[in-house]
Amino acid sequence: MAEQYGFYVDTSRCIKCWACVVACKQWHEIEAGTVSRRNVTETVEGTFPDVKRKFESLSCMHCENPLCVANCPTGAVSKREEDGVVGLGECADPNECKQIADLGVDMLAAGIGNIHGKYPENWAGLSFETLDAIQKLTGDMPLVLHGGTGIPDDMIKKAIDLGVAKINVNTECQLVFAEATRKYIEAGKDLEGKGFDPRKLLKPGAEAIVAKVKEKMELFGSVGKA
Repeated sequence: MAEQYGFYVDTSRCIKCWACVVACKQWHEIEAGTVSRRNVTETVEGTFPDVKRKFESLSCMHCENPLCVANCPTGAVSKREEDGVVGLGECADPNECKQIADLGVDMLAAGIGNIHGKYPENWAGLSFETLDAIQKLTGDMPLVLHGGTGIPDDMIKKAIDLGVAKINVNTECQLVFAEATRKYIEAGKDLEGKGFDPRKLLKPGAEAIVAKVKEKMELFGSVGKA
């Protein structure tokens, strides 16, 4: 199990339904009305009539397979495999993105609902409203999209149309490498002659990554543009 380094939540998606709190209590057999390992806070910003309510789901970060993730109806809570961080693919503040862009950076990687690793079943998808707002404020600044694995092709293409110039894909390459290597071993090829030689053992996985990268280059429209 990965260590539990932290917790974050997309306050724009939390609706204060308390599903995460109820699921946590039920799983840990905590009686109603007693202490909670989770809580949902509410803050009010602004003055009338321009008042906004913001909700934030707070986690204890103790569970390896938290039920709060499975029971969140809006995809506001998820958990990353590589570091145990529970989060949801938060969206950046377009105005803060402009402040960073104005510093003169070459590229900007802003959160638009994307997540590293495998996406959970309740993932709400990319926020193109956020991406469009960021692009309008940052102008010609090339935008970067992390967590490219598992994002549907139509979303990828739309993100590119809205200013994304670089897409990071890692988990998908790891998955095809593992699958090809597993097939090689399960077929017993490592036991044939010098099949155990790392150069032979790892070759199917490396070739699978090359094929996946070519596939992504076609999708991203980057062929012949190096």
